[in-house]
Amino acid sequence: MLKKKLTLHLDALLVIGLLFLASIAFNVCQQRQVHRLTEENLKLQWQATVDKLNLESQQATIDRLAGQQGTKKAP
Repeated sequence: MLKKKLTLHLDALLVIGLLFLASIAFNVCQQRQVHRLTEENLKLQWQATVDKLNLESQQATIDRLAGQQGTKKAP
């Protein structure tokens, strides 16, 4: 049997460590970005809901006022 000797050079270990740290840092940055975008998306969805309700309320008021004008002109 041939015994193989595993040799890990210090520079290779340093590169592996740096790549690992860079990967962790990149993941943290991505997680923060996802968190910010999720919050922004939630705010925009709420704003869209509020805007829709406001438009429906305004349309109902316009329809009601148009109906009142139509009944006043009839006699």
